[in-house]
Amino acid sequence: MKRRVVVTGMEAVTGLGNNLETTWDGLIEGKSSVRDLSEYLYDWCRSRIGCKPKGWKLGPNILTEKDEEISDIVALYAIDAAARTWRFHEWENNKLYNYDPHRIGVILGNGSGGMASARKIHNRMQEKLGAKIGPYLLVGYLGNCIAGKVSILLGAKGINYTLQSACASGTHAIQMAYNEIAYGKQDVMITGGCESTIYDECLDPFYNGKAITNNNDPETQPRPFDKNRSGFVAGEGSGILILEEYEAAKARGATIYAEIVGHGATADAYHIIIPDKEGHGLAKCMELAIEDANISPDDIGYINAHGTATKRGDVAESLAIQKVFGDYKVPVSSTKGAIGHLLGGAGGIEAIFSIMALYKGILPPTLNCDDPGFDLDIVRYKGREADIKYSMSNSAGFGGSNGVLIFKKV
Repeated sequence: MKRRVVVTGMEAVTGLGNNLETTWDGLIEGKSSVRDLSEYLYDWCRSRIGCKPKGWKLGPNILTEKDEEISDIVALYAIDAAARTWRFHEWENNKLYNYDPHRIGVILGNGSGGMASARKIHNRMQEKLGAKIGPYLLVGYLGNCIAGKVSILLGAKGINYTLQSACASGTHAIQMAYNEIAYGKQDVMITGGCESTIYDECLDPFYNGKAITNNNDPETQPRPFDKNRSGFVAGEGSGILILEEYEAAKARGATIYAEIVGHGATADAYHIIIPDKEGHGLAKCMELAIEDANISPDDIGYINAHGTATKRGDVAESLAIQKVFGDYKVPVSSTKGAIGHLLGGAGGIEAIFSIMALYKGILPPTLNCDDPGFDLDIVRYKGREADIKYSMSNSAGFGGSNGVLIFKKV
């Protein structure tokens, strides 16, 4: 029999704020973090806007100055959020809860690894043929070392890896972390996603593929589910969750934000970049998650959509939602309008938003959706109060990867 798995900690770093509280408040108020990022980009990069944490720096007393210096920024985003939620819930050094550290694991999602470290390696090789590349630059580039650094920081000696499945990475990481606890192999998991991709060599290929918007006006972009959408806007940051077995969390009087009750994963098996135009893969994924949760579609009170504002992606997801929910108009929003698309880290922060919708009784809005082009109940402009029992978070990535999570109010 599966054990129940609950969320007992959450933290975030986003363009809207350097913690979850500021991020959530800005999101509900309808604020956007999209801004001109030319200061970070070469003149030849045609994508000029994005959502980068502003004034962010690693929290105090987390890493030594040397450790921070040799860590890629993508790892620092994850480390910061993980350390703050761990300390907030008094898990530091595992003093209060007597868990076996070998049953505390870390599974994170990331799409691109440490791009800052990769750029440094490239630049050194360009400057001098045969230049020596130190080992810390190498591990800064390797995606699995993101989870490794978090485990070292928190003393988590259980399962440890970083999962990469493009823009579904964060969601898949949470699914795998859930399974570790549900099937009794771990008791506590640190999970979620992180990403840092505001680099010319990442943005320009997306621009060329018409995935990123060609409109560099930060006041009007991106436009999820709008008739005039033209592509996503890149975002950076992290969304980290602590999962715990329900009975143990209840016994120690933990704050329980939500329970994970269902998840699904599928492949479109259609095209390496383009989603299935009819949305069959994502529709099946939602159906599997609903079946896993042992509920009906009309029990879902809110969907945090993948909603990238791409021409084809929004069509596929809209059709998928209509296939699964039929005449029931479930409220839907895409929070990428406010924080951009964190790519491999998107599933982590969007899972947190889906949980906060349950916990706070407010559905986050979709920005810049002035002329909806789909037959959906889109939450627009500002948050909508709603007392709901279940929420759903959708993710879809290059390669045809789909992931869905369902959360229940506790």
